[in-house]
Amino acid sequence: MFALITNTVRSTFSTITSTSAGGLISSQFLLMQQRFGSRGGNRGNTYQPNTLKRKRRLGFLARMKSRSGRNIVKRRFEKGRWFLTH
Repeated sequence: MFALITNTVRSTFSTITSTSAGGLISSQFLLMQQRFGSRGGNRGNTYQPNTLKRKRRLGFLARMKSRSGRNIVKRRFEKGRWFLTH
């Protein structure tokens, strides 16, 4: 199965590189295009939001627990942010 895929990639590679104008397209670029799509559109859904996790990590009570969190809230308040935390 893997050998079939690699042979297909190599044959596609050879036809594209032989037909390209003067070989301006690098083989590394073509490999990345075949692997991830033309603009990286086939990467997947990495961010799956969860409100409870967000509140526990970035919420007001979580910020108030530590000195650095209190400094974050203080800086945002001094800057005039409308929302201090999540």
